[in-house]
Amino acid sequence: MFMKRFIFIFTLMLGCFDVNIYGGDGDWRIYSAYHNATKVVDMDHRIFVLSDGGLYSYDPEDTFIETYDK
Repeated sequence: MFMKRFIFIFTLMLGCFDVNIYGGDGDWRIYSAYHNATKVVDMDHRIFVLSDGGLYSYDPEDTFIETYDK
């Protein structure tokens, strides 16, 4: 009986705290494939790459990568 009550109270206490077990700031992270490029286009000082269904652009001047998603 004591153990059931302890587990119940412990579970209630855990629900009171904002516990982030996944780490990070709660935002979604995108893990795009940056290999197996199927199409590469150089436009306006940016390089657009289509790889494994993902689209991203690369700016060689500041090495910034921007991903595009649905």
